[in-house]
Amino acid sequence: MKMKQAFQLTLVVMCVCVSALAYAGDRRDGRDLPLPHDPAVTELTLKNGLRVIIKEHGSSPGRAHLEMVVRAGSLDEKDGQEGAAMYIAHMARNGSEHIPAGKLSEIFEEHGIVRPERRAEFATYDISRYQATLTRADDSSLRVGLTYLSDVLGRLTFPDAEVERVRGEALAEHHAGQGAEQRIREALLPRLAPGSLFAERSPMGDASSLESMTRADLIDFYTRTYRASNATLLIVGDVPADLAADLTRETFGGLAKLPAPAPVDAGLVQGPGMKTLVQAERELPLGYVEIVRLTDRWGAPETIGAYRQELAARVGAWCAQRQLQRAAQLGESAARESMVQSLDVFEGARFSVMMNVGGVQDWESLVSNLVRVQRRVAEHGFTEREIELARRALLAEAQQAARTEDSRDLDAVRWQLSYAIRQQEQILSAKQRLALAESLLPTISPGEAARLFTSLHDTSKSAVVLISDDPASLPDEFSLLRFTKTAMSRPAPAPMDEGAPEAAVAIAPEGGSVEEMTIHRDVDVLSAWLANGVRVHHRRMDERANEAIVSIVLAGGSIEETKETRGLTDAAARVFMHPATKDLSSADISDLLIGRNIRISARRGDDFVKLTIAGDPSELELGMQIAHLLLSSPRMEPGELNRWRQEALQKAWMMERQPVAHLQRVAAETLYAKADPRVTPLTPADIERVEQERVQVWLDDLVKRSPIEVSVVGDIERWRAVELTKRYLGSLPERARVDGLTHDALRTVRRADPPHQADVTLKTKTPVATTLIGFLSPDASERQENIALDVAKHVLSKRLRMRVQEKSQLVYTYRLTNKPAEAYPGFGTFCFWAPTAPEKVDELADAVNEVFGYFAAVGPTPEEVRVASSEMQTELARKRGRPEWWADNLSDSTYRGVTPAEFDDEVKTLRSLSASDVHETFQRHFGPANQIRLIVRPESPAEER
Repeated sequence: MKMKQAFQLTLVVMCVCVSALAYAGDRRDGRDLPLPHDPAVTELTLKNGLRVIIKEHGSSPGRAHLEMVVRAGSLDEKDGQEGAAMYIAHMARNGSEHIPAGKLSEIFEEHGIVRPERRAEFATYDISRYQATLTRADDSSLRVGLTYLSDVLGRLTFPDAEVERVRGEALAEHHAGQGAEQRIREALLPRLAPGSLFAERSPMGDASSLESMTRADLIDFYTRTYRASNATLLIVGDVPADLAADLTRETFGGLAKLPAPAPVDAGLVQGPGMKTLVQAERELPLGYVEIVRLTDRWGAPETIGAYRQELAARVGAWCAQRQLQRAAQLGESAARESMVQSLDVFEGARFSVMMNVGGVQDWESLVSNLVRVQRRVAEHGFTEREIELARRALLAEAQQAARTEDSRDLDAVRWQLSYAIRQQEQILSAKQRLALAESLLPTISPGEAARLFTSLHDTSKSAVVLISDDPASLPDEFSLLRFTKTAMSRPAPAPMDEGAPEAAVAIAPEGGSVEEMTIHRDVDVLSAWLANGVRVHHRRMDERANEAIVSIVLAGGSIEETKETRGLTDAAARVFMHPATKDLSSADISDLLIGRNIRISARRGDDFVKLTIAGDPSELELGMQIAHLLLSSPRMEPGELNRWRQEALQKAWMMERQPVAHLQRVAAETLYAKADPRVTPLTPADIERVEQERVQVWLDDLVKRSPIEVSVVGDIERWRAVELTKRYLGSLPERARVDGLTHDALRTVRRADPPHQADVTLKTKTPVATTLIGFLSPDASERQENIALDVAKHVLSKRLRMRVQEKSQLVYTYRLTNKPAEAYPGFGTFCFWAPTAPEKVDELADAVNEVFGYFAAVGPTPEEVRVASSEMQTELARKRGRPEWWADNLSDSTYRGVTPAEFDDEVKTLRSLSASDVHETFQRHFGPANQIRLIVRPESPAEER
C-alpha cells in the first residue's frame, strides 16, 4: 500500500485516538493582520447563505469544474439512520425537481458534462461532496450543471421506487468497502474512542440499517442538513466570473433561507497518558507503527500570526521526517517509508502523527526510530542546518507554485481549491503564499520549531499503534507499552551536522555529439541520434510555464530475465526511484535536491526501465547530472534492497490472501503457458534469490549496454535540450541504437490453450468476490484496430453502467480497459473487472458476457459511435495539451516503431471510423478462442460474514 493510502487509513482509524492537553502557545504570535484573499477569486454569499467561490482559469480552454461541499456526513446521522449520508449521495442522481429519475446521465451526456471521478458523489464523516466537469463550458452546460447541484441541495424528490432501487447501490458500496481496512476500523475505533460517534457512525453505514432505511429517514436527514447556509459551491475554469455568478443566483437563489445546523458533538473523551494498541490483520498489505496525538483543533488560520504558526508546525514536521528518512537511508531503521504530519481533521481535533511503514517483524526498530526522533527534538532541538534546509525546501515549493500558477491544469487548480474549502481555509493565491513564506520562514527559529513539534508530538501523551499482517511478529499491548517507555527513558543522541555533498556532482562530463537530426514539422518535434547511439526527442511546450520533463527509457530489463534472474530488474529499478551512486548515498542525493525544483522518479515495465526528471527548466541541469551518475555508476544500497524485498514479499503474500490481488495470479496462470517465468508474478522463492551482489551486476550491465531513448518536453528551448542531452547522455558508453526490433527475439511467449477460464475459491476473511470478463485483443502495433476497440470500450462503458450498476446493482464500481500488447505480442486484453458480493458474482459475469455478446452480434449505433468519437477527440486534445502526454509517448516511440508524425493518426482515425468499422473489429476479436472468464470467490462467505 502506498503512503497516501496508509495515511488515509490512519486518518480514519486514528482521528479518534485518546489525546492530551492542547497546545497552549500564543496562536497569533502578535500578528493580528488578516490574511489576504486571492484577487483572482470571486467570492460571494447568496441571501440564503450559500457561499460561492468562482475562479476564472483558462489553462484548459472550454473546460470548467463544478463542485459542491455540504457539511453533512455520517456524524449527523441519528440512531437507525446509519448510512443515510451515503444513501443520499446515491439518491442525488435519481430524481429531483428538474431532472427526472434515470435521466441524469442522458442530460449530462447531451451537454458534455461528466462526473470526473469514480466517487463523484460521496459522503465522509463530516461532508458530502458532489462534482461535475464541463467539457464545453458554455452557458447551456453551465446552467445544466448548476441546476443539478442546486437540485441536490434543496430539490431532491425521493421517489419511492428510486429509494428502493438505490438501496441496492448503497449496499453495493457498503459491500465494496469490506476488507482488511474495514476490519481494522471495526476493531480499533470502539477501543480508541468508546461511546463517540466516530466509533458508531462509519460513512459506509451498516448493512442492517441500509436494508431498513425508509424514505422518511432519508428525508429527515436531508431536510436537517442540506441547506444553502451549510454548503459551499466552487466554480473554476474557463468561465467568466460574472456569468458564473449570475447563473448561480438564478439556479440557487430560490432555495430557502434556513440557519445552518449546529455542529455535532462527536463525543470525544480525551484521556491522560500513553496508550498502546496492537492489531493483527493478515490481509493488510503492509505493517506500520505510528505515534498519534489529538489536541484541540487550531482552526483554519485567519491572521498572519495563525498562518505563521501553521508554517512553524510544517517546518518542525519537515525536519523530523527528514530525520526518520535519513535513519532508513543510512541503515539505522527498518522503515520503508516515513511520515510526519499535523493537521486539523473533521470538526473535533488536530491530528499529529509520526509513522514508520515497514515489516513489523522489525517493530522494535520502527518504534525505537520514532521515539528516538521525538526525544532527540525534545532534548536537543533542531540544528540550524536542519531549519535552513526546511526553509529552503518550503520556499522552493512556494516559488515553483507561484511560477506555474497561471499555467497549471484545471485538475490541479480545482483540487487545491477543493481542499481549501473542505478545510475551511482562506483562499490564497500561490504568489500570496510565496510572499508569506518569504517574510515568515526567516522568523521561525530552531527553538520555536522544536518546542511546537514537541508539544504536538509528545509521546508520553499519545497513542502508540502497531498494526501488522503477521500475528506471530506482534507483541502484546503491555509489552509494547513497556518497550516504548524504556525507549523514551534512553538519552537521545544529538543530531549530527552533515556536510553538503554538492561538490560530488559539480564536474560536468565532456559530452558527446549529434550525429543525425530530423524535424517533424507537423507535430513540432525534433528527433536526433547522438554519436553514442542514444535517441533523443524534443518538443517545446509553454502550456505549463516553467516546467519541463525529461523521460529516459532503457530498453530491456525484465524481458531479458530467466528463471534464475527473475526479479533482478524490479529490484534494480529501485535505485532510480531512490537514487544512489557509487559516490553519493541516497541520503546525499536527497539533500542535494532539497530546495531545488527537481523531482526524480522511475518505473519498470515488462521490457523497459524509465527514469524521469521533472521540474523547473532552470534547475534541470542538476537533474541531468544525477541522471548521468545513475546511468554510469549506480549503486544498490543494502537498506534499499531490504525494503524492496519486504514490498515484493508482501505483494506475493497478498496474492494468496486477498481476492482482488489473487486475480492477478489467476490471470497469469490462465493466459500464459507456465514454462516462461517472465510473465508470472514473483514467488517468495524468486524474491529470496535476489541478492545484492547479483542486483549490482545486473544493474551495471543494464545501464552500460541497454539502448536508450529520451524525450525532453516542456518550457525549454531546443538548443538547451540538445545541449543537456549531448553533455549528460552523449557521454555515456556507446550502445546499439533502439528500434522497433530491439529485443524482438525475446518477445515470443506461448499462450495457454483455450478456454481461458478459471473459477477458484480463496481462503480469506474478506467477503468479496471478484471477476474479470473479456477477451484477448490486438497488439499495440495494430493502431487502427485498437482505436476502434477504444471506441467500443467507450460505448460499452455506458451500456455496462446501465446494465450492471444502475439497473441490477450488481457492482458499486468497475473498470473497463483495452490494453494493447507491447512487450509480448498476442496478449492484449479488453476486459471488464469488478469486485462484488459473492452471491452476485455469477450473475455479474453472465450479465457482462451478455452485454459483450450482444455488441458482437449487433454492434453500436451510428449515434453511439459519433458521440464516443467526439468525446474521445475532446479528451485526446486535452491530453495532448499536457507535457506529460508528449514526454511519455515520445520517450519510447522509436522503440515501439512509431514516428512522431503518426501521433496525429489517432485523431484522423477517430474522425473516419464508422459504426460498421467498430462492430467488425470487435466481432473479429470477440471469438470463443479469445474469450476470458475469471472468478475468485471467498471461501464460505456466509460464515465469514
